[in-house]
Amino acid sequence: MKIFLSIFYSLLFAFIICIDKKTEDISSDLGSAMLKGIYHAGDAIVTGVKGVKEISKIIGKVGDSAVNTAKKIGTVYMAKTDAIANVAATKRMFLNAALKGYSMLSDKTLYYKTLEKLDESKLIEAATKAVNENPYLYIFKIKPITKTKFFDNTLGEAGKFLVGETKDFIKALPYISSVLNGYEAGKRFMNGEIVGGSLKLVESAVSLIPGVSFVPSILPSVASLIYDCTK
Repeated sequence: MKIFLSIFYSLLFAFIICIDKKTEDISSDLGSAMLKGIYHAGDAIVTGVKGVKEISKIIGKVGDSAVNTAKKIGTVYMAKTDAIANVAATKRMFLNAALKGYSMLSDKTLYYKTLEKLDESKLIEAATKAVNENPYLYIFKIKPITKTKFFDNTLGEAGKFLVGETKDFIKALPYISSVLNGYEAGKRFMNGEIVGGSLKLVESAVSLIPGVSFVPSILPSVASLIYDCTK
């Protein structure tokens, strides 16, 4: 694994070295334009993220509904199982009492028929049939479930976090763009590129002017891109 990582980082380093300065400058221009495009499309992006948030809430409600339905089914099943066990226990008690009476009276026919009914599988079968036919007679109380809101709360909070982080990121884009273009301007001035550095300086300044629409804000980036492509 270490060998593969070493090869990967070596190739990446070689690729960075092989990028010539013109390609690097053009990439910088395109990146700056892209940041401005994302910033001015901010409202649409936030609206899209809000849509994802609403969808996540719906998914959360569906997930919670499925869990709560499963809980209800499980609770009813457990109540029914308890009722069958109680009916079987009652029948067993009466049959055992009858069995003692028949044995003392030496009524062998009734004795063996009662003994046969005491077979556990037959007891459960008879009790199940009785409960299924008259559930309201045997199932006295079904425990209320504790409804979960886990998915709704979790996905809802995740959606709120995503919307908030997206808004904060978009608000920060002009400052990020200004810092990056300021850095590019300084680097170009140090390399003796007065025109290129000046264009980047204008880009950096325009990024911080409030209320500038997309087209005017991107003009310095376009001018810098044209300059870098023709030099």
